[in-house]
Amino acid sequence: MDEQAQKELQESYEIYRTPLDVEKYVAQGVLVPYAKNSKTKFYINVTSKDDIPKDISARVKSLEISKNKLLVTLNLKLLK
Repeated sequence: MDEQAQKELQESYEIYRTPLDVEKYVAQGVLVPYAKNSKTKFYINVTSKDDIPKDISARVKSLEISKNKLLVTLNLKLLK
């Protein structure tokens, strides 16, 4: 495994070790809850895929297009 791959693996490991601050992204308007009681499904309000924060894009489990909006299911589990 080369050094670049190890660095990327370490970065993704660190993302999964820290909890995602969903409330922060909801307050900023990046994430909008899909339903009131939904904990893992959100609409993403960004203009391009480059605008999605790295810690969110790393946790995307599935993508759907719903009502001309991008609906994502996030993996919020933590690694120990």
